[in-house]
Amino acid sequence: MKYSIYIIAGLLLILWGVMVYGFKSPPRIVHLLIPLSGIIILLRILFNKKIIKTSKN
Repeated sequence: MKYSIYIIAGLLLILWGVMVYGFKSPPRIVHLLIPLSGIIILLRILFNKKIIKTSKN
C-alpha cells in the first residue's frame, strides 16, 4: 500500500500511451493524463518528505 500512488500514476501513463498510440486520433482530453500523473507523483514526494521531517522531531 505504500507505493499504491505510484501504481496509479503508472497506470495513467500506460493508459495515455495506449490511447495515443492505439487510436489514430485520440480525444484531446487524453493528454491531460500526463500532467495528472506528474502531479500525483510530485504530491507523493512532497508529502512523504513532510511526513519524514515531522516524525524526526
